[in-house]
Amino acid sequence: TLERQVGDLRERLQAAEQARAESEGRAHELGRTATELRQALDDARQQMQIDPLTQVYNRGAFDAALRRYVELGHASGQPLALVLLDLDHFKAVNDRFGHPVGDSVLTAFADLLGRAFLRADDFVARYGGEEFAVLLFVNDAAQMVRLVEPLFERLRGLHLPMLGDDPLTCSGGYALLGPDDDGEALARRADGALYQAKRDGRDRLRAAE
Repeated sequence: TLERQVGDLRERLQAAEQARAESEGRAHELGRTATELRQALDDARQQMQIDPLTQVYNRGAFDAALRRYVELGHASGQPLALVLLDLDHFKAVNDRFGHPVGDSVLTAFADLLGRAFLRADDFVARYGGEEFAVLLFVNDAAQMVRLVEPLFERLRGLHLPMLGDDPLTCSGGYALLGPDDDGEALARRADGALYQAKRDGRDRLRAAE
């Protein structure tokens, strides 16, 4: 009869609507799960880029950034500088006071670096051990010195109770991107300048030739 046909259609419609609602619920749940997974992946990637002790970028992140910065430097023509900074006599700190104090020194130095290089394009990374790297765009070499030298003064004036009266200093070397430089060449020249600073007595900044 017509009533039975209408009833059947109503039941089928209700079943279809229920199935659609369940499907939409599953789709929403899947979408939410996918979003959470993407966020977790992004968080994991971010953690992989951050040095867990100092909370600045790690060496892997630096290597990737160096390639991008060099490409941008060549394309824009704006002078790119790479600074390598190494805490002086850090092994003696570890030997005399222990590694926990050494870790505190690294953390304090990284904090100084983060406050010294605040511009949006400045990139600070832990290069390895007690060595740190900074990528930054400058107008010229004179500006480079004006930006870095105050860091040396702040470090000399930094008082860490666990070190007593022992002062903290660092050596630094920097290189400006040359027309034929790739990232490896830029890093090699900055490293040469750093070792020149050490040979000259430490606690100073030297420029690559």
